[in-house]
Amino acid sequence: MITREINDASKEYKESLILRSDVLRVPLGKELSASDTVSEEDQLHFGCFSDHHLNGCIVAKPTEHQGLVKLRDCPISRESDIFLISIHFVSAFSKILPTIGSRWKKIHIQATSPIPNGT
Repeated sequence: MITREINDASKEYKESLILRSDVLRVPLGKELSASDTVSEEDQLHFGCFSDHHLNGCIVAKPTEHQGLVKLRDCPISRESDIFLISIHFVSAFSKILPTIGSRWKKIHIQATSPIPNGT
């Protein structure tokens, strides 16, 4: 398994948008729209891959605090092991972020979306 940055013009980025929509939006009756991604050009996108298959992705959004990023929109594909991918992301980011002068405080990883209204 490898975690690497995803270029926003790549095939992998398009796959990550589909994964984000399928796991995080569709179960809530929503879609990932252009307005959801319009401000993402200053954010870093990463994917977790095995055998060229995207297992999960994550967005690192800079915060108002120097060097601190918020790790957000982290869906894991339903075919993947959420525990294994979660551990891999935490391990990878503890190595990747210091190399770009950043650090993170909190991460929220989700394999499936919550049921609306708790029902």
